[in-house]
Amino acid sequence: MQEGYTFHDSVRMLLPHHLKEPGEALQLLEQNLRAGLGPVEILEGTGFGRHALMPVGIAVTHGNLPAALATMAERIRRRGKTVDKLRKATLYPAVLFGFIAVLFMLFRLLFMPNMERLLGSRGGGGKAMDISGLLLKLPDFVFGAGLLAVLAGIPVFIAWKRRPPGDRHRMIMAVPVVSRWQRMAHTAVFAREMGTLLLGGLSLQQSIRILAEHSPGSMLEFLTSRLGEEVFRGGKLHEAAAHAGGFTEDFPSFIQHGEDGGHLPRELLIYGELLDEQITEESERLIAVIQPALFSVLAVCILGAYLALMLPVYSMIDIQ
Repeated sequence: MQEGYTFHDSVRMLLPHHLKEPGEALQLLEQNLRAGLGPVEILEGTGFGRHALMPVGIAVTHGNLPAALATMAERIRRRGKTVDKLRKATLYPAVLFGFIAVLFMLFRLLFMPNMERLLGSRGGGGKAMDISGLLLKLPDFVFGAGLLAVLAGIPVFIAWKRRPPGDRHRMIMAVPVVSRWQRMAHTAVFAREMGTLLLGGLSLQQSIRILAEHSPGSMLEFLTSRLGEEVFRGGKLHEAAAHAGGFTEDFPSFIQHGEDGGHLPRELLIYGELLDEQITEESERLIAVIQPALFSVLAVCILGAYLALMLPVYSMIDIQ
Protein backbone atom coordinates (compact mmCIF):
# COMPACT_ATOMS: atom_id res chain seq x y z
CA MET A 1 0.00 0.00 0.00
CA GLN A 2 2.92 2.34 0.67
CA GLU A 3 4.00 1.68 -2.93
CA GLY A 4 0.64 2.86 -4.27
CA TYR A 5 -1.39 -0.37 -4.41
CA THR A 6 -4.95 -0.29 -3.12
CA PHE A 7 -5.94 -2.38 -0.11
CA HIS A 8 -8.01 -4.77 -2.22
CA ASP A 9 -5.28 -5.27 -4.81
CA SER A 10 -2.71 -5.82 -2.06
CA VAL A 11 -4.76 -8.52 -0.35
CA ARG A 12 -5.58 -10.25 -3.65
CA MET A 13 -1.91 -10.24 -4.66
CA LEU A 14 -0.44 -11.40 -1.34
CA LEU A 15 -2.99 -14.00 -0.26
CA PRO A 16 -1.79 -16.84 -2.57
CA HIS A 17 1.76 -16.46 -1.21
CA HIS A 18 0.72 -17.04 2.41
CA LEU A 19 -1.73 -19.95 2.13
CA LYS A 20 -1.03 -23.49 0.98
CA GLU A 21 -4.48 -23.82 -0.61
CA PRO A 22 -5.66 -20.27 -1.38
CA GLY A 23 -8.55 -21.25 -3.65
CA GLU A 24 -11.33 -21.13 -1.05
CA ALA A 25 -9.86 -18.03 0.61
CA LEU A 26 -9.69 -16.23 -2.75
CA GLN A 27 -13.32 -17.05 -3.47
CA LEU A 28 -14.35 -15.70 -0.06
CA LEU A 29 -12.21 -12.62 -0.69
CA GLU A 30 -13.95 -11.93 -3.98
CA GLN A 31 -17.36 -12.34 -2.33
CA ASN A 32 -16.40 -9.93 0.44
CA LEU A 33 -15.06 -7.41 -2.06
CA ARG A 34 -18.26 -7.53 -4.12
CA ALA A 35 -20.30 -7.11 -0.94
CA GLY A 36 -18.38 -3.91 -0.15
CA LEU A 37 -17.05 -5.11 3.21
CA GLY A 38 -14.39 -3.08 5.00
CA PRO A 39 -10.76 -4.01 5.75
CA VAL A 40 -11.61 -5.57 9.11
CA GLU A 41 -14.17 -7.98 7.68
CA ILE A 42 -11.95 -8.84 4.72
CA LEU A 43 -8.89 -9.60 6.86
CA GLU A 44 -11.03 -11.51 9.33
CA GLY A 45 -12.19 -13.69 6.45
CA THR A 46 -8.56 -14.55 5.65
CA GLY A 47 -7.95 -15.91 9.17
CA PHE A 48 -6.96 -12.98 11.37
CA GLY A 49 -8.52 -12.74 14.83
CA ARG A 50 -10.97 -9.96 15.61
CA HIS A 51 -8.95 -8.74 18.58
CA ALA A 52 -5.75 -8.44 16.52
CA LEU A 53 -7.61 -6.34 13.93
CA MET A 54 -8.50 -3.53 16.34
CA PRO A 55 -5.80 -1.17 14.90
CA VAL A 56 -7.23 -1.77 11.42
CA GLY A 57 -10.76 -0.95 12.55
CA ILE A 58 -9.57 2.26 14.16
CA ALA A 59 -7.55 3.11 11.03
CA VAL A 60 -10.80 3.23 9.06
CA THR A 61 -11.62 6.30 11.14
CA HIS A 62 -8.32 8.18 11.05
CA GLY A 63 -7.49 7.06 7.50
CA ASN A 64 -3.89 5.88 7.95
CA LEU A 65 -4.44 2.22 7.11
CA PRO A 66 -0.85 1.43 5.99
CA ALA A 67 0.52 2.60 9.34
CA ALA A 68 -2.10 0.56 11.20
CA LEU A 69 -1.22 -2.55 9.21
CA ALA A 70 2.48 -1.97 9.93
CA THR A 71 1.69 -1.69 13.66
CA MET A 72 -0.38 -4.86 13.52
CA ALA A 73 2.42 -6.69 11.67
CA GLU A 74 4.97 -5.61 14.26
CA ARG A 75 2.79 -6.86 17.11
CA ILE A 76 2.28 -10.21 15.38
CA ARG A 77 6.02 -10.47 14.70
CA ARG A 78 6.86 -9.84 18.35
CA ARG A 79 4.25 -12.31 19.55
CA GLY A 80 5.49 -14.93 17.08
CA LYS A 81 9.07 -14.42 18.21
CA THR A 82 8.06 -14.88 21.85
CA VAL A 83 6.01 -18.01 21.08
CA ASP A 84 8.93 -19.43 19.10
CA LYS A 85 11.27 -18.93 22.05
CA LEU A 86 8.74 -20.56 24.36
CA ARG A 87 8.47 -23.53 22.02
CA LYS A 88 12.24 -23.94 21.87
CA ALA A 89 12.52 -23.65 25.66
CA THR A 90 9.93 -26.38 26.28
CA LEU A 91 10.59 -28.76 23.38
CA TYR A 92 13.84 -30.30 24.70
CA PRO A 93 12.52 -30.89 28.25
CA ALA A 94 9.30 -32.32 26.80
CA VAL A 95 11.26 -34.83 24.68
CA LEU A 96 13.40 -35.80 27.67
CA PHE A 97 10.34 -36.26 29.83
CA GLY A 98 8.79 -38.56 27.23
CA PHE A 99 12.00 -40.60 27.06
CA ILE A 100 12.16 -40.86 30.85
CA ALA A 101 8.48 -41.85 31.02
CA VAL A 102 9.20 -44.75 28.63
CA LEU A 103 12.16 -45.85 30.79
CA PHE A 104 10.00 -45.75 33.91
CA MET A 105 7.40 -47.90 32.17
CA LEU A 106 10.06 -50.44 31.15
CA PHE A 107 11.38 -50.53 34.70
CA ARG A 108 7.89 -51.25 36.01
CA LEU A 109 7.22 -53.96 33.42
CA LEU A 110 10.62 -55.69 33.35
CA PHE A 111 12.80 -54.78 36.30
CA MET A 112 10.30 -54.64 39.16
CA PRO A 113 8.59 -58.05 38.62
CA ASN A 114 11.96 -59.84 38.41
CA MET A 115 13.31 -58.03 41.45
CA GLU A 116 10.11 -58.71 43.40
CA ARG A 117 10.35 -62.45 42.67
CA LEU A 118 14.02 -62.49 43.62
CA LEU A 119 13.46 -60.71 46.93
CA GLY A 120 10.36 -62.81 47.62
CA SER A 121 12.40 -65.99 47.27
CA ARG A 122 14.75 -64.65 49.95
CA GLY A 123 11.99 -63.62 52.29
CA GLY A 124 12.36 -59.81 52.24
CA GLY A 125 12.12 -56.57 50.26
CA GLY A 126 8.44 -55.86 50.81
CA LYS A 127 8.79 -52.27 52.05
CA ALA A 128 11.62 -51.47 49.62
CA MET A 129 9.56 -52.74 46.70
CA ASP A 130 6.56 -50.66 47.76
CA ILE A 131 8.69 -47.50 47.89
CA SER A 132 10.33 -48.32 44.54
CA GLY A 133 6.95 -48.91 42.93
CA LEU A 134 5.75 -45.55 44.22
CA LEU A 135 8.86 -43.75 42.94
CA LEU A 136 8.48 -45.29 39.49
CA LYS A 137 5.04 -43.67 39.26
CA LEU A 138 6.47 -40.13 39.43
CA PRO A 139 5.92 -39.47 35.68
CA ASP A 140 2.32 -40.63 36.11
CA PHE A 141 1.84 -38.12 38.92
CA VAL A 142 3.40 -35.29 36.88
CA PHE A 143 1.36 -36.09 33.76
CA GLY A 144 -1.81 -36.56 35.80
CA ALA A 145 -1.34 -33.24 37.57
CA GLY A 146 -0.86 -31.47 34.24
CA LEU A 147 -3.89 -33.14 32.69
CA LEU A 148 -6.00 -32.34 35.75
CA ALA A 149 -4.92 -28.69 35.58
CA VAL A 150 -5.92 -28.50 31.90
CA LEU A 151 -9.30 -30.16 32.48
CA ALA A 152 -10.01 -27.91 35.45
CA GLY A 153 -8.90 -24.84 33.50
CA ILE A 154 -11.36 -25.35 30.62
CA PRO A 155 -14.58 -24.69 32.60
CA VAL A 156 -12.84 -21.91 34.53
CA PHE A 157 -11.88 -20.22 31.26
CA ILE A 158 -15.39 -20.59 29.84
CA ALA A 159 -16.91 -19.12 33.00
CA TRP A 160 -14.32 -16.33 32.91
CA LYS A 161 -15.18 -15.33 29.34
CA ARG A 162 -18.88 -15.22 30.21
CA ARG A 163 -18.35 -12.75 33.05
CA PRO A 164 -19.02 -9.05 32.34
CA PRO A 165 -15.89 -7.01 31.54
CA GLY A 166 -16.18 -5.07 34.81
CA ASP A 167 -16.20 -8.26 36.90
CA ARG A 168 -13.24 -9.67 34.97
CA HIS A 169 -11.34 -6.44 35.51
CA ARG A 170 -11.94 -6.44 39.27
CA MET A 171 -11.03 -10.11 39.57
CA ILE A 172 -7.80 -9.84 37.62
CA MET A 173 -6.73 -6.70 39.46
CA ALA A 174 -6.87 -8.71 42.69
CA VAL A 175 -4.07 -11.02 41.49
CA PRO A 176 -0.74 -9.19 42.09
CA VAL A 177 1.50 -10.56 39.31
CA VAL A 178 -1.22 -11.05 36.68
CA SER A 179 -2.65 -7.58 37.33
CA ARG A 180 0.72 -5.98 36.55
CA TRP A 181 0.89 -7.70 33.16
CA GLN A 182 -2.71 -6.79 32.42
CA ARG A 183 -2.07 -3.15 33.30
CA MET A 184 0.90 -3.01 30.94
CA ALA A 185 -1.04 -4.67 28.11
CA HIS A 186 -4.07 -2.38 28.45
CA THR A 187 -1.93 0.73 28.79
CA ALA A 188 0.17 -0.15 25.73
CA VAL A 189 -2.91 -0.64 23.52
CA PHE A 190 -4.71 2.43 24.88
CA ALA A 191 -1.67 4.70 24.51
CA ARG A 192 -0.85 3.52 21.01
CA GLU A 193 -4.38 3.70 19.60
CA MET A 194 -5.31 6.91 21.41
CA GLY A 195 -2.12 8.56 20.21
CA THR A 196 -2.85 7.47 16.64
CA LEU A 197 -6.40 8.84 16.76
CA LEU A 198 -5.35 12.16 18.27
CA LEU A 199 -2.50 12.48 15.79
CA GLY A 200 -5.07 11.96 13.02
CA GLY A 201 -6.85 15.15 14.05
CA LEU A 202 -9.75 13.69 16.06
CA SER A 203 -10.84 15.24 19.32
CA LEU A 204 -10.22 13.53 22.64
CA GLN A 205 -13.91 12.74 23.10
CA GLN A 206 -14.19 11.26 19.59
CA SER A 207 -11.06 9.19 20.11
CA ILE A 208 -12.39 7.71 23.35
CA ARG A 209 -15.71 6.77 21.74
CA ILE A 210 -14.00 5.16 18.74
CA LEU A 211 -11.59 3.17 20.91
CA ALA A 212 -14.46 1.88 23.06
CA GLU A 213 -16.50 0.94 19.98
CA HIS A 214 -13.65 -1.12 18.49
CA SER A 215 -12.99 -3.18 21.62
CA PRO A 216 -16.51 -4.51 22.39
CA GLY A 217 -16.92 -6.85 25.35
CA SER A 218 -13.32 -6.47 26.50
CA MET A 219 -11.78 -5.12 29.68
CA LEU A 220 -10.22 -2.37 27.55
CA GLU A 221 -13.70 -1.23 26.57
CA PHE A 222 -14.67 -1.15 30.26
CA LEU A 223 -11.60 0.94 31.16
CA THR A 224 -12.03 3.27 28.19
CA SER A 225 -15.71 3.83 28.95
CA ARG A 226 -15.01 4.51 32.61
CA LEU A 227 -12.22 6.92 31.67
CA GLY A 228 -14.49 8.55 29.09
CA GLU A 229 -17.23 9.25 31.64
CA GLU A 230 -14.89 11.54 33.56
CA VAL A 231 -13.50 13.19 30.43
CA PHE A 232 -17.01 13.85 29.10
CA ARG A 233 -17.83 15.58 32.39
CA GLY A 234 -14.96 17.99 31.79
CA GLY A 235 -12.15 16.18 33.58
CA LYS A 236 -8.59 16.01 32.30
CA LEU A 237 -7.28 12.88 30.65
CA HIS A 238 -4.48 12.27 33.16
CA GLU A 239 -6.90 12.54 36.08
CA ALA A 240 -9.36 10.17 34.41
CA ALA A 241 -6.56 7.67 33.73
CA ALA A 242 -5.53 7.78 37.39
CA HIS A 243 -9.11 7.17 38.55
CA ALA A 244 -9.81 4.39 36.01
CA GLY A 245 -7.62 2.01 38.01
CA GLY A 246 -6.47 -0.29 35.21
CA PHE A 247 -3.43 1.48 33.78
CA THR A 248 0.21 1.56 34.85
CA GLU A 249 1.08 3.80 37.78
CA ASP A 250 3.23 6.25 35.83
CA PHE A 251 0.80 6.56 32.90
CA PRO A 252 -1.16 9.56 34.32
CA SER A 253 2.04 11.55 34.90
CA PHE A 254 3.18 10.74 31.37
CA ILE A 255 -0.16 11.98 30.01
CA GLN A 256 0.10 15.15 32.07
CA HIS A 257 3.56 15.84 30.70
CA GLY A 258 2.21 15.49 27.17
CA GLU A 259 -0.77 17.74 27.93
CA ASP A 260 1.44 20.43 29.43
CA GLY A 261 3.90 20.33 26.52
CA GLY A 262 1.26 20.16 23.81
CA HIS A 263 2.62 16.92 22.33
CA LEU A 264 0.20 14.43 23.85
CA PRO A 265 -0.39 12.29 20.69
CA ARG A 266 3.28 11.66 19.97
CA GLU A 267 4.13 11.06 23.64
CA LEU A 268 1.31 8.53 23.88
CA LEU A 269 2.75 6.70 20.86
CA ILE A 270 6.22 6.75 22.44
CA TYR A 271 4.87 5.43 25.74
CA GLY A 272 2.97 2.64 23.98
CA GLU A 273 6.14 1.61 22.13
CA LEU A 274 8.14 1.60 25.37
CA LEU A 275 5.55 -0.62 27.04
CA ASP A 276 5.54 -3.02 24.08
CA GLU A 277 9.32 -3.38 24.39
CA GLN A 278 9.05 -3.85 28.16
CA ILE A 279 6.41 -6.56 27.75
CA THR A 280 8.60 -8.36 25.21
CA GLU A 281 11.68 -8.19 27.46
CA GLU A 282 9.82 -9.44 30.53
CA SER A 283 8.21 -12.23 28.51
CA GLU A 284 11.66 -13.38 27.40
CA ARG A 285 12.92 -13.30 31.00
CA LEU A 286 9.94 -15.40 32.08
CA ILE A 287 10.60 -17.90 29.30
CA ALA A 288 14.24 -18.12 30.45
CA VAL A 289 12.98 -19.31 33.86
CA ILE A 290 10.63 -21.94 32.44
CA GLN A 291 13.32 -24.26 31.09
CA PRO A 292 15.28 -24.55 34.39
CA ALA A 293 12.00 -25.22 36.18
CA LEU A 294 11.17 -28.04 33.77
CA PHE A 295 14.66 -29.49 34.15
CA SER A 296 14.17 -29.43 37.93
CA VAL A 297 11.10 -31.64 37.50
CA LEU A 298 13.12 -33.95 35.28
CA ALA A 299 15.89 -34.08 37.88
CA VAL A 300 13.39 -35.16 40.53
CA CYS A 301 12.13 -37.92 38.21
CA ILE A 302 15.68 -39.13 37.48
CA LEU A 303 16.52 -39.13 41.19
CA GLY A 304 13.34 -41.11 41.84
CA ALA A 305 14.37 -43.65 39.20
CA TYR A 306 17.81 -44.03 40.78
CA LEU A 307 16.32 -44.58 44.23
CA ALA A 308 13.74 -46.99 42.83
CA LEU A 309 16.53 -49.12 41.34
CA MET A 310 18.89 -48.95 44.30
CA LEU A 311 16.45 -49.59 47.16
CA PRO A 312 15.80 -53.23 46.16
CA VAL A 313 19.55 -53.75 45.74
CA TYR A 314 20.27 -52.41 49.22
CA SER A 315 17.44 -54.57 50.52
CA MET A 316 19.14 -57.65 49.08
CA ILE A 317 22.37 -56.69 50.85
CA ASP A 318 20.53 -56.43 54.19
CA ILE A 319 18.95 -59.86 53.66
CA GLN A 320 22.34 -61.46 53.00
